[in-house]
Amino acid sequence: MAIARIDGGSVPRQGKPWTSPDALVVRGFNGAVAVEARPGGRLCFGRAPDPAAEGMRLGEDDLRVSRTHGVLVHRQQWWWLRNTGSLPIEISGGRRVHKADEEYPLDPGHTTLVITGSNDRKHILHLYINGPDGGRQPYPVPDGRTVEQIVWPLTPRQRRVLVVLGQRYLRSGDLDPQPLTRQGTVDHLNELWPGERWTLRKVDHVVEPVRLHLHAKGVRGVVEAEVDPPVGNKLSHNLLVELTVKTATLTPGDLRLIDGGE
Repeated sequence: MAIARIDGGSVPRQGKPWTSPDALVVRGFNGAVAVEARPGGRLCFGRAPDPAAEGMRLGEDDLRVSRTHGVLVHRQQWWWLRNTGSLPIEISGGRRVHKADEEYPLDPGHTTLVITGSNDRKHILHLYINGPDGGRQPYPVPDGRTVEQIVWPLTPRQRRVLVVLGQRYLRSGDLDPQPLTRQGTVDHLNELWPGERWTLRKVDHVVEPVRLHLHAKGVRGVVEAEVDPPVGNKLSHNLLVELTVKTATLTPGDLRLIDGGE
């Protein structure tokens, strides 16, 4: 069986194609679909995918979601995502794929796709690509012990600088936060601690070791070689997402460092 579908419920933990090597398993609001990793294997998704093709419905009642908003294709031993819709598709980790972009290769394991539609509604697909031995989808663990949140080590000096740089990520109400500019960070640091005579070089010397430490620990997108040009503020953005969203390294409570608490 090259493709299988279930409505609602959990994904089967045995049987093809659910546990086939490199198979693609897609979960949505209405159920799940599994597609074997064969050349030309294909799954469309959107508000009303072509009934002649295998499809997954997503955002059925949202006219901002295209009928066929994206396609997942197996080619050259990889699963590839192509955006065919009018809105960008956000991939877990923050990357956005637009209609004009090239197909994007998906890594084995978990990937989440998000389309932001009308009134900021989030339409979500959960993807899982099996390993080469198959049968590796996660299973429910309601009685399992919650994994403790990662907190990366920071010196007091690093914490102060990063809170200034990333204060917009810590304040509520900003739906699309961006880092302060390097010069803006220098200026704000000098307002708070004028005796320390902050410069661009001083800020870089504080932030750079944090980025390199996280890179050494496997965090992606915090060094220049791992981001597409133009680099702009992508390195700082990815660093701050890691510190404030993916981990609890920096929290809103740290704003006391710059709001007069300490």
